[in-house]
Amino acid sequence: MYGLYPIIGIKGYFYYLKLLLYMRMFDVFHADRLQKASTRLLPGQIKPEELPIEVNGHPEWPVQEILDSRLFYGRLQYKASWLAYDLDPAWYNARGFIGAPHKLKAYEAEEDLKVTEENDKAALKTRVVQRPARRKL
Repeated sequence: MYGLYPIIGIKGYFYYLKLLLYMRMFDVFHADRLQKASTRLLPGQIKPEELPIEVNGHPEWPVQEILDSRLFYGRLQYKASWLAYDLDPAWYNARGFIGAPHKLKAYEAEEDLKVTEENDKAALKTRVVQRPARRKL
C-alpha cells in the first residue's frame, strides 16, 4: 500500500490517515510505518541504511572521507568515514578503495601538506653547525 494519503489527525506517535473507501483497514499508523514525501523524517522514524552499490559483482559503499592511514604487517590500510553510516573504527586494506581514487588523492595531498609543515617546523628548530675539516698530520 504505497501512495500519498493526507494526515487528518495526530495523537502521540500515531497518525490518522484519510484512506480510500475500498481500503478495508484501520486508518491509524505508527510513525515508523510512514514516510514523509521530503527527506525529513517523522518523529520516531529511523533513517534506513543505504544499500551498497554493485560494481563487477562486488558490493561497494560510497566513501565520504579518508581519515587515517597505516602500515599493518607491510600492507597499507585506511580508516574511512562512509556516506550515510556512523563512524567505523575498522581499518581496511588499500586495495578495497579502488573505486574512490579522488578521495585517496585528496587525503594524500593533505598528508603531504602536513609532512612539509612538520619538516619546516623541524628545520627551524634544528641549528646546522659546520665544523672545519680536520687536518691530517
